[in-house]
Amino acid sequence: MPEQITLGSTTVGRSVFGINPSLLKGGTIAQTVYIEILNRAPELIDLAYTVSKNSIKNAFDVFSYVSDNGGMISDPDTSDTLTVVGVGSSAVNDSSISYDSLYVYYTPPTGFNSEDSFTYAVSDGNSTVSANIKVTVVNDAPVCTPDYFVVAKNTKTVLNVLANDYDINSDTITIYSAGSGSVGTLVISDDKQNISYIPPPQIEPQIDSWEYQITDGSLYGSSFVFVKIVNTPPTGGDRVFNVPKNSTNNILDLSYTDEDMLDTVYVSMLTKPSRGSFQLVEYSAIDQVNYPTQDFYSVTTNTYKLIYTPESGTVYSESFQIKISDTIDVVTAKITINVVPVAPVAVNDTAYCSKNSNVTANVVSNDYSTSGDVLKLSFTSLETLYGGEIRMLDDNNVIYIPATNFVGTDYAPYYVNNTNSDGSTDGIFQSTGYLIVTVANTPPIAVADSFT
Repeated sequence: MPEQITLGSTTVGRSVFGINPSLLKGGTIAQTVYIEILNRAPELIDLAYTVSKNSIKNAFDVFSYVSDNGGMISDPDTSDTLTVVGVGSSAVNDSSISYDSLYVYYTPPTGFNSEDSFTYAVSDGNSTVSANIKVTVVNDAPVCTPDYFVVAKNTKTVLNVLANDYDINSDTITIYSAGSGSVGTLVISDDKQNISYIPPPQIEPQIDSWEYQITDGSLYGSSFVFVKIVNTPPTGGDRVFNVPKNSTNNILDLSYTDEDMLDTVYVSMLTKPSRGSFQLVEYSAIDQVNYPTQDFYSVTTNTYKLIYTPESGTVYSESFQIKISDTIDVVTAKITINVVPVAPVAVNDTAYCSKNSNVTANVVSNDYSTSGDVLKLSFTSLETLYGGEIRMLDDNNVIYIPATNFVGTDYAPYYVNNTNSDGSTDGIFQSTGYLIVTVANTPPIAVADSFT
């Protein structure tokens, strides 16, 4: 039986071996045999890929690629290791192509949206073969995401609907259309980057929605905008009023406004003043308002006045609560009334006095209080401008005593206070007046003399 010979290596090249003559039957021979071991080249296929416009460094795993009919890159010599060893130039200028041992990397030119192609080369270490790669660069439609907004009624609001939309190709996106289904008024901005929304002209809050489309210039995406139209409460706020003591029929403004132009504001008392007398008066008028759609509507406008007369003869503070409503929302406010004193007005007085004499005067008789208070002097003794003295005799009268031998015009100050009828000292003011005294020298009296 012939002896089988097995080669121990698949290495390409020439192998030399000898034949032992003793293995041959029926005779002897000596001969050297040369065997050429041939490499079989890799078997490539054309590859086709699809990438997004403006994408960067798309990685093509060429050795995992499977064609539509099941074809793959292979090598008849199954133990060979295949690597990518090169790429050709692309058919389109400005494409970026690179590779490593396993992958081919492709970046299309910015803005390119068509087909490109180039060759790639694979080696098994002995043989290198090439095939084609076709790349289809596609534009992706922009992604449009639903929007949710809360807007005030009766006013125009700018909605940035593109804030959550995007384009994976980094294309500039704009608003293409809007309005289908809306009960309000929609205006797309000139730069097509936002939508101005005007709710329908009504008082009640409501919900609105509509469809809108965006585009990257060639493809479109669409979604919906959902808007909750809400009422804006009336403008509230506590108020403080000061009214003079002993005054009557002070008119205090209790009118409030509302940002919603079609709303009418109503004011009523939750609690009432406990001192003094009051009356809340409502005045109504019909105004024409220009709605954001440039239409005019008639709206009732209310103003409120509180006519307040404080208790007489005293100062105090009191507060009460009011309710402010636009028929949808209600706010409350605290109203504080301070009954304040008014400083007395001291009017200067004049008097005449002889040198080294004195004079009395009622300096309060011409002083007055705008709040009708009783005025009283409030001092004991004061020095005058030129060294004299003024003393209080009672609530109204003083006595002036000039300095010894003084002749001329002297100024004597005095203090006068207002008073409260209940005897309290709250809100007592002091004013300063002057008694202007002309001190004259009295000529001597010559008496006739007779001598013997």
